[in-house]
Amino acid sequence: MPPASTDSQAFLSSLFEELLGADTYNDLLSHPSPRNYLDAGRKLSWGLISQNLQGLNRLQLTADEERKYIKGATDAMCSDTQDILQSTSKTLEQLAWDANWAIVNGFEHFDGIQPQDQILRSMLTRNHSYLLDSLILANRLMQYCADFDNKIVPLCADDSMPPEERLAAVEQLINESSLLQAASILKNWQFAEIHKTYENTLLGKPAATATTPSQYHSPETAMEQLLPEIDFQSWPLSYAASLHGPMSAFIKIGGLLAVGTRECKIVGLLLSAATQPQSKKGGSTRGRPIDIPARIADVERYSTTHRKYWHFTADDGKEIMNWLKDGADMADWPKYMCIALKEGRKLSLSIPTFWPT
Repeated sequence: MPPASTDSQAFLSSLFEELLGADTYNDLLSHPSPRNYLDAGRKLSWGLISQNLQGLNRLQLTADEERKYIKGATDAMCSDTQDILQSTSKTLEQLAWDANWAIVNGFEHFDGIQPQDQILRSMLTRNHSYLLDSLILANRLMQYCADFDNKIVPLCADDSMPPEERLAAVEQLINESSLLQAASILKNWQFAEIHKTYENTLLGKPAATATTPSQYHSPETAMEQLLPEIDFQSWPLSYAASLHGPMSAFIKIGGLLAVGTRECKIVGLLLSAATQPQSKKGGSTRGRPIDIPARIADVERYSTTHRKYWHFTADDGKEIMNWLKDGADMADWPKYMCIALKEGRKLSLSIPTFWPT
């Protein structure tokens, strides 16, 4: 571990002890749990912590530690998380609220000035349409995930059925998944378009003198530079861990604590602090200047977060399909079948609870 990283960790440990209290901090180190770490984050100031991250390096895990991380993340994902999902929903609502007010502030700022005024007013309506349309797609994806875990995976593991019948069933679902994947790509583009159009409208082209969002580093961006790069080998787990909010943090903290090193525990507390919502109050700015870079950052966070929800793939189903085509060796199941049937972890069935509906 580089010395700079060691020094930064020592400083952060002292800071955590000061903010949480020595007894609480030591208890978190001795008896860690994802839920306790998330709760501790409410007492941590991201503004104070973020000033002391420069010396930290990205976590590097051994192959054995990566297996522990995946196991811990899987256990966290499959645990009772209803309250954390509700907290995630509130986080998404706050992001949408901030973005809507940013758009309103935008057309108030350009009140009567065309084409900016009309572009931003139309954008507000279009954004609402994108959100409503997301409900329809989410319901279709929910049905796909339920069919995959409850029907396709058990059917493909049934060696009493001829391989060609199992293959026909999974191919039918894969064909459906291609349409869902295309719809997800479109949805991803729509939310990206909201951010791009908003930024271009407020800054204009070129915007050489403006402070752009690229200079803004969100808590999520900071944590992405510290968390280990993990190959989850399963779309549902990879998807869930990539999202924004308390539920995704809960899963990643579960992985970090399963590894169990002091370094991982420190990053777990950092992640918890970064996950806490930064509450804002929206209001009219008619007749007053607005903080353009901050409002663009609001829309960027909203857009980036919602885009992450629309990264659907059918890679697990395709792996099962290829396994069937190769002869369906019952001694060598695909990874997802092992997770779902041998470990009893129906990860796809858990995914619908994550969608912003």
